[in-house]
Amino acid sequence: MKNLKKENGAITVVTLVTILFIVSFLMSSYIIVANKVKTQKEMLNETKKVYETTGTMEDAYNSYFDTSNVIPIYTVDQLLLIGKNQKNVNVNGKYYDFNNSEDTIYVLINDLSFKAEDYKDKLTDSYWTPIGDNTDLVAKFEGRGHTIEVIYSDTDKKLYDQSNNYSDV
Repeated sequence: MKNLKKENGAITVVTLVTILFIVSFLMSSYIIVANKVKTQKEMLNETKKVYETTGTMEDAYNSYFDTSNVIPIYTVDQLLLIGKNQKNVNVNGKYYDFNNSEDTIYVLINDLSFKAEDYKDKLTDSYWTPIGDNTDLVAKFEGRGHTIEVIYSDTDKKLYDQSNNYSDV
């Protein structure tokens, strides 16, 4: 017993060091868990922000179905549909109604060239009716300086441009 009373300071030191070690272990564990929870909440908020719908159902509809009356023309197939009252025609991921109303504007986006023979089924008597000569077309057409070349044979080619209002010369 005598030896144990002399060691009071050493036992206290060992006890304090052990308690400090346990407290520091618990604090570091708490800090790690708290940081992990904070990071998870931030990621959850960012994910929620990405997937949260801010627009209306009408905005979602308009992102796929363009309700404006300006219709871009990129290809010959689209050119031949002008004024044909085709609904939901896909043009570069958006759907347009190729109608023939006064408030519809068709815009030629690039130069087009095609052989009439390749589109016989879509042409009238194997000839293309130029935009300016098409009396059935009520809608407006903007060529924006681009040309339309129709190749009927090796010797018979017609070029339609803005200078002649996309009509036969």
